Amino acid sequence: MGRRRNGGDAIGGVVLAEPKPLPVEPGLGGEVNFAGFSNNRLGAVSAILEQQVPQVPGLSWRVQGTLRKGGNTRTPDYWLDNTGVEEFNFSAALGWKRPNYGVELFYSQFNTNLGVFEGSHIGNRADLEEVIKQQRPLPEYTEGFSYQIDRPYQHVEHELFKIKSFVNTGKAGRLNLVLARQFNYRDELDQNSALSVNQMNLNLTTYNGELVWDHHNWKGFRGTVGVTGMYQENSYQRRLFIPNYESLQWGAFWTEKWESADNKWLLEGGIRYDNKSFYNLGDNLGEVSYPEQDFSSFSGSIGAQYRILDHFHVSLNAARAWRAAAVNELYASGLHHGAAIYVDGDPYLQPEVASKFNASLHYDIGDKLEADVNLYYNYIRNFIFQQPTDSIVVTIRGAFPYTYFRQSDVSMKGMDAQLRWRFLPKWQLSTKASILRAWNESDNDWLIAMPSDRFEHELSFFPGNAKHLKENYISLSVSNVLKQTRTPANLTDKSDPRGQDLIAPPSGYNLLNLEAGSTLQIGPQPLSVIIGAGNLLNTRYRDYLNFFRYFADEPGTNV
Repeated sequence: MGRRRNGGDAIGGVVLAEPKPLPVEPGLGGEVNFAGFSNNRLGAVSAILEQQVPQVPGLSWRVQGTLRKGGNTRTPDYWLDNTGVEEFNFSAALGWKRPNYGVELFYSQFNTNLGVFEGSHIGNRADLEEVIKQQRPLPEYTEGFSYQIDRPYQHVEHELFKIKSFVNTGKAGRLNLVLARQFNYRDELDQNSALSVNQMNLNLTTYNGELVWDHHNWKGFRGTVGVTGMYQENSYQRRLFIPNYESLQWGAFWTEKWESADNKWLLEGGIRYDNKSFYNLGDNLGEVSYPEQDFSSFSGSIGAQYRILDHFHVSLNAARAWRAAAVNELYASGLHHGAAIYVDGDPYLQPEVASKFNASLHYDIGDKLEADVNLYYNYIRNFIFQQPTDSIVVTIRGAFPYTYFRQSDVSMKGMDAQLRWRFLPKWQLSTKASILRAWNESDNDWLIAMPSDRFEHELSFFPGNAKHLKENYISLSVSNVLKQTRTPANLTDKSDPRGQDLIAPPSGYNLLNLEAGSTLQIGPQPLSVIIGAGNLLNTRYRDYLNFFRYFADEPGTNV
């Protein structure tokens, strides 16, 4: 069930990525991982070393590092020039934890160079129209394999410093404080190196804070109350895409959860207030005027889960969600370098407000059978989306498909379902389905750029453990993505001034994947080996939700 702990950027769901807890058992440990991929000949190595210091109770540390390098990607029929990647990242953590208080310091740095497919940054309208018509890149952009990264490419650096601490407030609960600073530097170099405007530098600094009190069980209730805050400062040099700006966001929330003594009922609810503003906006030449924005609203959710039988429970949830427009949706203007499209924002977009309802069923019998079905209906006022068009914009950086941000009232209904069935002691069948119907109420037509129906089926065999081999398995899976037929009626009608895309959605596709794994026990040390192959049949396909479908096919077989 949803909780209103997350702020006004969370209308579509939130993924919280947290490093695993530091070790609590005394001793030194770690692991080393090696990986290789055939398609772009990518190699990767990562290592972790960690320890709970025996001499200092409660003191633990961890260091981690990763190196990755890959070359050009290959589709079933041709190479994609200048699609290599180079990456180096590392992190370090130090924590001291006692029964009633604790503190943890964390630092990470991420550095990467990403090549952008040369065949997506095309110099003139005629060549772009030819690529779209022929559904194949120009020959000069498919010449072969190389690790070299040339223009156009991106260089990205990201660092994070975070402090987490807690203190128990007697027997009532725990007070948690998180403070963080993030710095993101992005350097984007366009294909033409002769012009200084064909380079963009972005510097984004973000400060986050969260103060939360979790109270322990009181008459079946457990809850959380807290405040959050974020300040951002963005500046750019050379080419303009996102203006200089400052942003301030703060919120307060309260959630409660109640569970009956017989564990049959679980009730949960929450409320939150958020405020978000953008100010001190401008370009470096003073040529563009940007309106400042200030958004605020309440949001909340309520849900109930009832355990009908020991193995079967049903859940019902309702929520009012709210999301203020993001900075790119409001103010973007120009080339989106990585997607190779021209984008215009709309500074007068209103916040999204969603009424969300869902019902879910869960059934499981241990390892033998597990099934989940989730049905949902969302009505979203002022839903913000990126609108493709049938237009091409020609700039000094090349010719690119034109898109812009707009909003409509929309309704979305659908189903997510999954089944895992151990039908024999060593055999397991898993299947997943995702179905969505999205209607643009403002246009009285289907909503553009929505995912089509998707299914995945996997058959797994577990032969059991041998003398030194454990956790053995082999699995064969099929991903089935149907063609998206629920698109606006005037999608590619060149006679209609509202033409909404350069090409119709691509055909559906089926991908066959294979994976096998085992763990070899060498004395006290486990050595795990996994080998897999994606797109095993080297199927040629394009994905409707990927803007690169204008330029090239998706990758072929990757072992």
